[in-house]
Amino acid sequence: MKRSLDIALLTLSAFLVNPVTAQTALQYGFDSSTGDVTVPINDDSGTGNHGTNLVHSTTAPIYSSDIPTNTQFVSGVGSIDFSGTIAGISTASSLGVGSGQGIISATDVFNAGGITMEIWIKNPSTTTNPGIAVSIGGMSVLGVTGDGNNIGFFRGDDSTVIDWTTTEFDGDEWNHLAVVLTTSDPAAENYSDISAYLNGELIHSAAHTFPWFLTRATSVGNHQYADWGNYNGLVYEPRISLGALSPEAFTFSTGPAIELIIESNGADLDFSWNSQEGKVYDLRNSIDPEADGDPATWPLVVGQEGIAADPATNTLTITRPEGSAPRFYVIREYDAPPLFFDNFDTDQGWTTGANVADTGTAVWARSAPAADGFGPDTDAGPGLTTNCFGTNTAALYGFNTDIYLRSPEIDLTAEGLTGATLTMAHFIDTDLAGDYGSIRVLRSSDLMQLGADVANNLEGVHGDNAVWPVSLFSEPLPQEALGEVIVLEFQFTADNGGGINYDGWYIDNVTVTVE
Repeated sequence: MKRSLDIALLTLSAFLVNPVTAQTALQYGFDSSTGDVTVPINDDSGTGNHGTNLVHSTTAPIYSSDIPTNTQFVSGVGSIDFSGTIAGISTASSLGVGSGQGIISATDVFNAGGITMEIWIKNPSTTTNPGIAVSIGGMSVLGVTGDGNNIGFFRGDDSTVIDWTTTEFDGDEWNHLAVVLTTSDPAAENYSDISAYLNGELIHSAAHTFPWFLTRATSVGNHQYADWGNYNGLVYEPRISLGALSPEAFTFSTGPAIELIIESNGADLDFSWNSQEGKVYDLRNSIDPEADGDPATWPLVVGQEGIAADPATNTLTITRPEGSAPRFYVIREYDAPPLFFDNFDTDQGWTTGANVADTGTAVWARSAPAADGFGPDTDAGPGLTTNCFGTNTAALYGFNTDIYLRSPEIDLTAEGLTGATLTMAHFIDTDLAGDYGSIRVLRSSDLMQLGADVANNLEGVHGDNAVWPVSLFSEPLPQEALGEVIVLEFQFTADNGGGINYDGWYIDNVTVTVE
């Protein structure tokens, strides 16, 4: 929301930050909520990439008034219902290839560090292939496959379906899908790391090397490469942005829009805004917004960084700045840092050991996984760094193993805590017949267990050289841990059955957040 206030010679403006406005390459905010869909579909990004082609068999898709509510940075008043149709909307030209053809050149993408695709979907078909919700060039990266309840990925250069996740979602509700492709090699113009998000949560990331732009149009509701690509369901507000966006910049919102109010108070300025538990805020300002660019990176007001939330309304008073030039202010909201985080790049004091029953050869070790088939791929992937902790990082685990890994102390004694959550990336490769991992919380003073296990009987067959993060783990800590200084214990056990050993258990990016 925008507001302005004239105070003497100073103009103050409050903005809800959209960190990607200047980078948006295509955004279809559908202008109608009833009637048949006709072209052109207006591109609200300002780049003129309108949907000029509407292809359908006998029945045209229709507009619907059914739209999601937890949105931000959107303009559409309706959605499009492709149910029961064979239809698609596309741009006149393709996203670019190396020669720079199409509505975006590959050079633009690589200079921006990647590209982000988003779309909202609802009611995908559960009886027929629900197809591709949105695609760029010859590769669709936002589709729904299988029974309409799983997210899929299609690479159009060789008609290969890459099944990176079996994450389910509730198709009866609106879901926000996003895929972020990152790249750091403009010369190659064919390399990407890919991260998939469901409703703002990372569900998978992987590294792929392939030419990811073909000379085909950008499409909504189908795919320009494959005949089976027609989508069956509702779609809302497809958006393509230059750059690898973070979830806070998606069109999915986890909370209400921020309303920043500024008032004159003599020699001071008073600020107030609605705030949320678990968030922190920066107050930024600019006297030259055009030169300073993205409001999320405007200069900080001195001393006003990482302001803790004080729900439901934060207030702040600063001394009025000198000078008569118009000055613009913006509040930036982002997640509060976790209470505890370790990516194992440095030694933060983890301890390892063996229980009485252990007669095996495995030990917990902090290092990069070996490059010769033990543990996950040494390519850390998006959001992860080189080191991890693993049960033998250069060998298979042995029989009769019973070993533990314990974290440094984590203080949960702060007043008002109502919950704590453990999140991590992990890889596990076992025999599925008695070898498993478990997680529990210990009181640091006497190592007595607090509450039930966070997880037990963790097992799996991820296979050699799977790419991080093979699986994302997130579970609440037991309520008994609140009010205590705790230690997290990761225990791995293996029997001597089956006659075969596997890679074992590897963990990374161990995070504890609190409410």
